[in-house]
Amino acid sequence: MKSKYGPNREDFRRFSTMKKYVGYWMGKIYCQRAVRAVSVSTYGKVMVRMCRKNYVILELPGEEYTLTVTLFRTKQSARSSQTGERTKRLQASEWKDLQQTEIGRHVFTAEEILNFVISIEDTNEIHRTADPVVPGFQMMEWFLTFLSAEDWHTWEIRFHGPALAGQELCLCSCSGGYQCILAETGELLWDCCVEKT
Repeated sequence: MKSKYGPNREDFRRFSTMKKYVGYWMGKIYCQRAVRAVSVSTYGKVMVRMCRKNYVILELPGEEYTLTVTLFRTKQSARSSQTGERTKRLQASEWKDLQQTEIGRHVFTAEEILNFVISIEDTNEIHRTADPVVPGFQMMEWFLTFLSAEDWHTWEIRFHGPALAGQELCLCSCSGGYQCILAETGELLWDCCVEKT
């Protein structure tokens, strides 16, 4: 599954090879079309824009766009975040209304996830178990298949909780962007604001 325009697996690999941040959770991905020329010395190199005790902001400038990723350090494991204080659950009426704006569904398999993490050299163990967590970049790649090059100037995905292999994800359009919902429970996994060109 590859997008027609925007960040690609080579970009994801650049982030994945920064081993210092293995074990961090992806909180946000922001992408902006290039508004200024990028110097040859910074093009294609992931830079640390901000580093604090519990989070780090990484940036990858490119010719056509700049990709910014916010990672959070957490003591909580993938499994514990699946059970408790995870994500906002939509009311039945909200979920029913949102389903009317559905634009796509997908179930990521463990095999798909493994192939993806191998392709981007992501060694994080939560993506390599028998019941793996879907990588944020993989969900982003799926989302980008619904956008065309003319559709956006910037977009920002905010993650609210992880998805596991075998869970059905439902992508819906909403005012100002998109929401990805866990189809079985109505839980909000991530939302995305899009600024049009």
